[in-house]
Amino acid sequence: MSWLDSQAVQKNAIATWTWSVRKDVSPPTRLRPLASCKNTDQTAFAKFMSDRASVERFRSQVELYFGQVKGADPGDPTDTLGRSPGAF
Repeated sequence: MSWLDSQAVQKNAIATWTWSVRKDVSPPTRLRPLASCKNTDQTAFAKFMSDRASVERFRSQVELYFGQVKGADPGDPTDTLGRSPGAF
């Protein structure tokens, strides 16, 4: 991940076609700054997550289009945490 997030890779590979994750690497000239987009409110995610009905509707849509999630959890590939981490 360090290599992918490095300034050299972000500038010479990533930012040639899309926005970089780094502030010190400017986007391609054909793309406007993300801050000028209407749907980039930093507090919107917390508001969305607090509305559980909207989250469940979105989850249902994603499952309809892509199917249910399958496979190991990348955050816990050996399933040592179980379905409820911390609930021992």
